[in-house]
Amino acid sequence: FQLSTRIDLGFVVHKMNYDYPSVMEGDIIEESYGQRSEPNYLPEPQPYYTNDDDHQRRSQILSFSSSSHTNTNNIDVTVTMAQKHGEGFTGFMTYSIRTRTSLRIFKSSDFTCVRRYNDFLWLYDRLCEENKSSLIPSLPEKALTDRFNPEFLDFRRRELERFLRRIVQHRILHQSPYVKTFLESSELSDAKTNSTTSFSTMAVQMANLFGMKITNTIAPPTEVDSWFTEKKSYLTSLEALLHSVAQTANQLVLRHLELADLYSNVSTSVDSIIQIKTDPNITQKVSSMTDDLKLSYEHLLTTSKEVTPLLCQLAKNIKQNLEDDVRDHLRMLGNIRNLLNYRMEKLAALQDATANLKSKKEALDKAKLSGKNMSNLEVEVEKLTNLEVTERTTFDLVNSSSREEILNFEATKAIEVQQTIVAYAQSNIELELMVADLWKRVLGKLT
Repeated sequence: FQLSTRIDLGFVVHKMNYDYPSVMEGDIIEESYGQRSEPNYLPEPQPYYTNDDDHQRRSQILSFSSSSHTNTNNIDVTVTMAQKHGEGFTGFMTYSIRTRTSLRIFKSSDFTCVRRYNDFLWLYDRLCEENKSSLIPSLPEKALTDRFNPEFLDFRRRELERFLRRIVQHRILHQSPYVKTFLESSELSDAKTNSTTSFSTMAVQMANLFGMKITNTIAPPTEVDSWFTEKKSYLTSLEALLHSVAQTANQLVLRHLELADLYSNVSTSVDSIIQIKTDPNITQKVSSMTDDLKLSYEHLLTTSKEVTPLLCQLAKNIKQNLEDDVRDHLRMLGNIRNLLNYRMEKLAALQDATANLKSKKEALDKAKLSGKNMSNLEVEVEKLTNLEVTERTTFDLVNSSSREEILNFEATKAIEVQQTIVAYAQSNIELELMVADLWKRVLGKLT
């Protein structure tokens, strides 16, 4: 995916086709209608400026080189808001999903479908059930209130797109028939009817919801890999610190909104001052001073009105480029915990099978010494030996996959965080400079 930055109408607009729907960036150019062609991604647009006089200063802000990553699976998805259906408790929103790909498993290279949140949840459940040793991307939480709030809907749209983009770029998940069905099927309801969530999956979902842990009857396993021990300790510490960052970011959002509200109050008060009627019998000297005072207040009024939306934009910038990304990281840590728990289940099964085999072999050795009939014990030892081999093979695969999934996620997330902070910093600098320019304009008028 590509990161580019543009200044549009005085605001920094960050176009990341990983996090935002795009029409121009990353668009597939087809040679002719109805024919499939390989994706040809358009070049990254260059920054442009609203004020030529500020070109040098803006260039310094945007000098950070953009990062880009190859769409290795040759598939790209974007999610846009479609429409609202119904009202009240039974109302819901649908989202339009555009898929562009050169993969032959799809019927077309460019197609769209309409899905609601419950459809995304169905896909998530299917992938969790089908790929227990893979790190499944997280979904935004289901809203209980304010489901149709525009800000919440925009947040959900962005997070649903992030969810799908992670899936289609995953080395394993993008091959799932459920993904193909979700993106392409016109009769998704039939597919959902034919696949139901297992009891174990529902139990895990409920446990995650209430912060409980699912245990089984097998004895707790003994960790055999120090890498996972250290990783669990690191993730526990990281989770606590990310919660703190998310809370602080939320406080920053509220503080900027409060500051914007205060500027709005200043504008209202200053406007009232300007509207005070003067007595026409006042002397010319006093009247002239009143005009000067009025002029100063008019500049303050104009600037306060212009600063207010910039502060709101700063709050939005913190929300989208900092708080939301941190909360996504927290959701993914929860999914990593599920992956690690599944690995421990398989380790427990292996160690249980090993212990049972050892116990049965000891019983067989004692039977040999006592001269007892050993046929039944020999059969049981053979079965337990096969079981132990199966459990070891399964654990080795899960162990290797879990490590690779975590390492891949950490590498990808490091890039995401870097680009998010770059976008956050660029937007903050640009908006702060715009605020400074407004106040410089006042100084130029009054001094």
